[in-house]
Amino acid sequence: VIISMVALLIYSTEINAKKCSYEINKADEFTGKIIKMTSATIAKSWKIGFSINDAIYAVSLVIVLPGEINTGINKGDSLYIKLKNNEIIKLAASNNVSPKTYVAGSGAYAAVVSDFSPVYECTKEEIMKISQSPVTVIRIFVGQQFLETPVDEKNGKKISDAAGCILE
Repeated sequence: VIISMVALLIYSTEINAKKCSYEINKADEFTGKIIKMTSATIAKSWKIGFSINDAIYAVSLVIVLPGEINTGINKGDSLYIKLKNNEIIKLAASNNVSPKTYVAGSGAYAAVVSDFSPVYECTKEEIMKISQSPVTVIRIFVGQQFLETPVDEKNGKKISDAAGCILE
């Protein structure tokens, strides 16, 4: 009976454990400090990443938009992350980011697109909040306008899980 209970406990723990996959998970060659990075999909052409370098946390985005965009993201511009529990987290861009414009695809499927890869300063507490409640909406400030995308329930949970992985 005890063996059965222990086996059931181990099995249920494995089912509930999230699986963390990292793009980077290593110690710096010179300092020995831990560097980790993981990411998740927000929407079709939006991704979010979470990273830690020693004890410095950051949130990064990769956003691909159709057409040529000539307006960048300035240092201090806002990223808003709305959580399912209705809490809104506001982060500030760490530096100026200009869009990269290029032709994607070829032939009849070629299209001009622009992408941004801003990085936002954040705290461990902000990452912890994201890990505790799924993300429902992401809004960023670009030039004189906001760009916003809803996050479906499945991706919202994956984003929360990715944030939790950075805290491990």
